[in-house]
Amino acid sequence: MLAIEVDGMSHNHEEAFIKDETRQRTLEDLGVKFIRFTEAETKTDMQNVIRGIEGIILEIIKRIKAFVYLKSLILHRWNDGETPPCTLPREGIGRGHAFCITHPCTIS
Repeated sequence: MLAIEVDGMSHNHEEAFIKDETRQRTLEDLGVKFIRFTEAETKTDMQNVIRGIEGIILEIIKRIKAFVYLKSLILHRWNDGETPPCTLPREGIGRGHAFCITHPCTIS
């Protein structure tokens, strides 16, 4: 999921900024990707705003394709009676080894 936020004049106040930060962290913990723009950017530089949104969407699509591919590998190996090792890099994708909840991970 993607959240696009346009920060206007109300975001110049510390209270609004703290509230936004808290809300953003909560949503990011649920897997929502955030991208922010200022109101001025949307009024004066829409082409770069659109490029930024397109870039994030492409990143999300790549992650989805990687997830689908890894899931198919895992299921294929399980169907053959093997216990597949974790195929993720040591850093994992995103926050740790998100895919390892579905199989025994051999990477510590």
